[in-house]
Amino acid sequence: MMRSWLSRFGTDRGANVAVIFALATVPLVYLLGMTTDYTQALRKKNQLDAAADAAAIAAVRPAMLLQTDSTAKAAAAAVFASTANSMTGLSSVPSPTINIVDSGLQRTVTVSYTAQSINNFGTLLRSATWAVGGTSTARAASAPNMNFYLVLDDSPSMAIGATQNDINNLISYTSSQPSASRSCGFACHETHPNLDSGANSSSVDNLTIARNNGVTLRIDL
Repeated sequence: MMRSWLSRFGTDRGANVAVIFALATVPLVYLLGMTTDYTQALRKKNQLDAAADAAAIAAVRPAMLLQTDSTAKAAAAAVFASTANSMTGLSSVPSPTINIVDSGLQRTVTVSYTAQSINNFGTLLRSATWAVGGTSTARAASAPNMNFYLVLDDSPSMAIGATQNDINNLISYTSSQPSASRSCGFACHETHPNLDSGANSSSVDNLTIARNNGVTLRIDL
């Protein structure tokens, strides 16, 4: 029965669908295997690209810019390894190539890698692994050194009372001063205040009044 059926199937010229399917099976299986392994390799590459990006950025962080090239390189390698060491489906753990170039205050870090993704259809593709690789570059510069100059007036030109009580006392003690200096909480040090406002040669400045009356000023603290 079976032999008769196979004989009829083999001699039947109307079985073109089965023949075409049989002929197409080989390339279809090949393409399926290649697609599967390529997708897997691409996923591994994306993971390693992200690791290379993180490694390059780690070497140009503000704190790392103050470190030596060797320290920055070690930090970048550690960041890359934290991802690469936990990955599966690679023939071996990839070791990155890290290049650091310093130019003035600027640092450029380049992280490169190569790896081999293991194929599931290695026999069919006649290749046990699929090569992947990538490069990431990061660049940053530290802030330039700047000099700041402060000009401070430590004279009692605008010396105010140290406390609210000192300010109130100074206002009281200067109530008889010429108009511009009268009832003022600042102990200014002009020699003859407001000569055009009723002052005379015996007039003293508010600083002298503060000193004579024991008023504590901010500059005394």
